[in-house]
Amino acid sequence: MSAAKEVTWEDQQRICAFSRMNARAHEINSEIKHKEKQIDDLDEASTELAVNDEDDACVLMGECFVKMDNEQAEAKVEAMLTRERAALEALKGERKVLREGMEELKKKLYERLGNSINLEE
Repeated sequence: MSAAKEVTWEDQQRICAFSRMNARAHEINSEIKHKEKQIDDLDEASTELAVNDEDDACVLMGECFVKMDNEQAEAKVEAMLTRERAALEALKGERKVLREGMEELKKKLYERLGNSINLEE
């Protein structure tokens, strides 16, 4: 039976860093789900505007609806879609960087401490 290795200050710092990264990764996953829902809703709104027979439409801006002509509404929705897609890609990029950092920390910690530590998400 192998003796338990002592956890050094550096190991503890790595464990804390992993924990922070893991918490942020979970937050990002929630944000990604929310952004994907927003994008789906905006896609649906864009489709509805395309088949709208009316000359004008109401667009939700903040907490109120604003009436504007159909072309303005389509442009506004497209701008919102572009912004949300960019935000989604940024979140996915951040998630990728976090996962890479977490994998590196896991590798170092498991190498040093073996099975005496559990770093699963």
